[in-house]
Amino acid sequence: MPEIKQISISLIKTLLVSVVFASAGHFLLQYPLQEGIIVMTLIQIIIFYVWNTYMEYRMRVNESIQETRRVIEYSKQGVEVQCAHCKALNFIPVRLDEENNFTCDTCNKPNAVYIDITIAQSATGINKESLSVGSYVKDKEAAIKEISDKE
Repeated sequence: MPEIKQISISLIKTLLVSVVFASAGHFLLQYPLQEGIIVMTLIQIIIFYVWNTYMEYRMRVNESIQETRRVIEYSKQGVEVQCAHCKALNFIPVRLDEENNFTCDTCNKPNAVYIDITIAQSATGINKESLSVGSYVKDKEAAIKEISDKE
């Protein structure tokens, strides 16, 4: 329903502009009013068709440029893998949103790359002070003394 409303508003605006310009042509140049409205409407339709075609072309060009940039960025997120057939190394971009298939550069056979994601707990760094040589020697001496005291 919203599309019909937008189309209706656009047609009303087009006809209003056509009537204004056709009226001006009728009063200034004595051009017939009905023919002026038809001519002005057709001129507007042609002009906006050309304009919209040009804008769609620019949009496609911009999308192509953006896609090229995305591919360049994806190539930075690649991995060097061995061909499953001939074991030759191939650098391929890795994407998580689609299958990672490639054709070997050496033997031209198809390959697939499967990515295994592993989950692990985050760990904190080891306290360096507790692992100093002096504390290790003291802990060792204390453990030896404790063992000898028990015997």
